[in-house]
Amino acid sequence: MTSLVLYDKMRHAIAECARIDEAAGIRNKAAKLEAYARIRDDKDSQRRFGEIRLRACVRIGEISKELDKASGFEGNQHEVLPTDGKKQTKEHQLKEAGISTGSAAFCASFLASFLASFLTFYWAFY
Repeated sequence: MTSLVLYDKMRHAIAECARIDEAAGIRNKAAKLEAYARIRDDKDSQRRFGEIRLRACVRIGEISKELDKASGFEGNQHEVLPTDGKKQTKEHQLKEAGISTGSAAFCASFLASFLASFLTFYWAFY
């Protein structure tokens, strides 16, 4: 499996935050309440994680579409030629990556919808 250094560090840090209640060590109740409110109201971190997930979905959609083009057919039962030279079906490649064909189809349709929305928004201002 490919190493994602920053993503793996983030996951580890989130796991530590979930395991350890850092605010529990604060003695002053007002400061403790402030710390818990800061954690609860951290919309920026939630938004950034949402952006990471969104980007992953868009990339899955792009790659799924590329696999369709590589096969020369629209469908997932046709052979495609990956970089190692061994022919595999799109479905097999998705399965190896841990992605269901339904999930890939959702990401591909999401990508199309996302691009259409973006272009509509973009052209509305230009």
